[in-house]
Amino acid sequence: MRKDFWDGARWVNEMPAGTPRATSAAGSAARHFAGRLPEAAVIVAIVGALAFGSALVFGHPAGASGVNAAQKAKVTMTASPLVVAVGQTLHLQGSGLDPTRQTWIKTETATATGWVNIQVAADGSYAADLSFPTSGTARVDLYQISNNRSLPLSSCTVTVQ
Repeated sequence: MRKDFWDGARWVNEMPAGTPRATSAAGSAARHFAGRLPEAAVIVAIVGALAFGSALVFGHPAGASGVNAAQKAKVTMTASPLVVAVGQTLHLQGSGLDPTRQTWIKTETATATGWVNIQVAADGSYAADLSFPTSGTARVDLYQISNNRSLPLSSCTVTVQ
């Protein structure tokens, strides 16, 4: 039997024995959830603020970044050959870029990452020659700046032997 307080001489129950509890299981659950509503509202507000802040830091939703899906679909990139020897030249070319935006190519292998700025012609075409110092699989990504954000537009994978 649970004792609720000490009266100076003994433990005394808060309620006299035999007194029925005033709460039912349904009423207790409802009060429990109602008491948690302010906490839930704070949690929802924090999660919403974090999601909004992440969108500002890591990029806008599709279409809000200055490059929409239709523009991205116009961008082409052709690499030849797709299998190159260490030090051999890989030729990239393509079209569909905005000539007013800074453009670069990112190359990434298991041991190194490199960035190469490229020039885009007035008609949106571009060309670049790359070589790789080590063998393995290399990823080549094409980026442009839009609204102070680096936007990936196209990519390909090359085998370096």
